[in-house]
Amino acid sequence: MNDLKNILLKFLEAIEYSDDKEEFIDNFTTIIYLDSVETLLVTLPEDKQALIKEQIGLAKSTEELMTVVNSNFNQQSFQDAVTAASQKVFSEYLDEIKDVLTDEQRSKMQQFLQSISAHTTP
Repeated sequence: MNDLKNILLKFLEAIEYSDDKEEFIDNFTTIIYLDSVETLLVTLPEDKQALIKEQIGLAKSTEELMTVVNSNFNQQSFQDAVTAASQKVFSEYLDEIKDVLTDEQRSKMQQFLQSISAHTTP
């Protein structure tokens, strides 16, 4: 989770994001986690799905959401779902912002993406 937040913070700094970075990161990670949970929920019986959805609805923070996740899902399965959701959501976000970035911001974004790609390539 901290790796994802660090990557997002570095990305926001690279594109010179001017709004509240922490708020953006919290919202972005919540979207990723909810997408991941949704992916995993469909693998469970309907009664279990309903119980987990209720617990998620009561969660007031990312930490509370993670408590629900940790008590209901295998960590490796969740991590795999988070990785897939992160790539999907981040790609969608890049598609949304690419037309409003300046040339300099696009260049910094490309450099950043290349740097994280170099770190994740075996």
